Amino acid sequence: TLLAYDIRQATSITAPASAGQTSSNLVLNTHSYSVSGGVLYLDAVLPLTDTDIQISNFSATRTGNPSGKHTLTIDFTLTADRQVKDYHLSLGLR
Repeated sequence: TLLAYDIRQATSITAPASAGQTSSNLVLNTHSYSVSGGVLYLDAVLPLTDTDIQISNFSATRTGNPSGKHTLTIDFTLTADRQVKDYHLSLGLR
């Protein structure tokens, strides 16, 4: 996915700011991801999901060693055609 690719290509994380913190948006040195009105946005302007797909409970948690490689845990709920699925991704920066 684009989100996974961007996380793997990033060299730094702005939000969440430090290990152990959780944020409702993800800001990398390459791009940002946020949810508004149930739509996932890239860089706050490009919608990545269609209006018949709703994203909720989006959160990014920064984990990892403060002096080493950081990992992000991304959680969100996707609702489409009355089906609901929870996602939990763990991805590391390069």
